[in-house]
Amino acid sequence: MFCNISVDKPSIRNVQLGFNAFTDIITHVSVSGKCFSVLQVLDLQKNQIHGDFPLWLTDLATLMALDVSGNRLSGEIPGEIGRLKHMEELKLANNLLSGLFPSEIKELVNLKVLNLEGNLFSGEVPKCLSELMGLKMLYSW
Repeated sequence: MFCNISVDKPSIRNVQLGFNAFTDIITHVSVSGKCFSVLQVLDLQKNQIHGDFPLWLTDLATLMALDVSGNRLSGEIPGEIGRLKHMEELKLANNLLSGLFPSEIKELVNLKVLNLEGNLFSGEVPKCLSELMGLKMLYSW
């Protein structure tokens, strides 16, 4: 995708691919490899990406901002979302995401912005969100 495996030092920190007509993203990336090992921002907003939330995104340990708003992602948010320890902005708005929101969200101690609006989540807003002391903006269902 964006990787030049001959590069000794990874340098891609910001990937902005929003406002296109992409319908899919790669289903698996070797994030332990060099390509995305320093990625901090991934913006895929307002495309036409469909299918389940890509589990491999939860392996991007350095990710600080993820925006997949305005796509057609469906299914549940995986509990592995809690692995994104550096996450500050998580924008999942206006998809077809459903089910209960995972309690592992409380592991995102650096989270400042969480946008969940416009999905099909069920149940109550998770009480564990109150444990996110740095959360400044919450947009929920």
